[in-house]
Amino acid sequence: MFHIIFNPVAGKKKASKNMQTTARILDEHGIAYEVHGSCAVHDAENIVRDLSLKGETEFVVIGGDGTLNEVLNGLVDPSNCTLGLIPSGTGNDFAEKLGIPLDAEEATKLLLKGEAKETDYIEINGTRRSMNVAGIGMDVDVLERCQ
Repeated sequence: MFHIIFNPVAGKKKASKNMQTTARILDEHGIAYEVHGSCAVHDAENIVRDLSLKGETEFVVIGGDGTLNEVLNGLVDPSNCTLGLIPSGTGNDFAEKLGIPLDAEEATKLLLKGEAKETDYIEINGTRRSMNVAGIGMDVDVLERCQ
């Protein structure tokens, strides 16, 4: 069963439309899923941690890069999980670099093909993970000086 981690405010609420599209396609194919809404910072991380502690291993993110990062950090053992993405953020940098379609219908169809691929991530001190971008604060200093 897919556990969909859904951030309803991602992408200026584009995620809500994408959630409807994904649900329709999963229903048409008889795929079992459960939707878990993320309403505040760290919700997605906490939801996924609870689910993965119970042995759940199949997750789908309907949100942006931030939601994807939270889900990655909630996984108890990322090597034992599959993680799909329906890009629904503002930038969708990670999805674009991986070639995941930005169209929800096409991304869901790709997800259903079931071709999971190993993806590298970095882990810092065994406490934080990142798949897309990691900063140490210097990036913020540069942005502030450029304004």
